[in-house]
Amino acid sequence: MLPVRLAVPLREQLAHARELHRADLDEGFGAVWLPDALDRQYPSAAREWGWQYVFPADARSIDPRDGVERRHHLAEQLRQRQPGLTHERERGESRWQRAADA
Repeated sequence: MLPVRLAVPLREQLAHARELHRADLDEGFGAVWLPDALDRQYPSAAREWGWQYVFPADARSIDPRDGVERRHHLAEQLRQRQPGLTHERERGESRWQRAADA
C-alpha cells in the first residue's frame, strides 16, 4: 500500500511523465521499447500512456537495441549523478521506501 504522504508527489510525477509523453507524441516520438512478442501482438501499445515510464529520462536518446530514438527510464541517470543510490538499491531500498519509513 502506498503511504498517504506519497500520493500527491506520485500524482505530480505522473502528470509530469504524461506531459513529457504528450510532447514526445507531438514531435513524432513517444514509443517505449517492448519485447518482440508484445510489440507484434499489440503494435500500437508502445505509444500508449499505460506503457510509459513513471520516471522518464529528461531527454530522448538512441536505443542501442534497435537504433530508434526514444525516452528511457530515469534510473541510469540517477546512478550516474548520485552514486549513493546504487548502494541503497543493492540493499533493496528505494527513495519511496525511505520516505515511507520516515
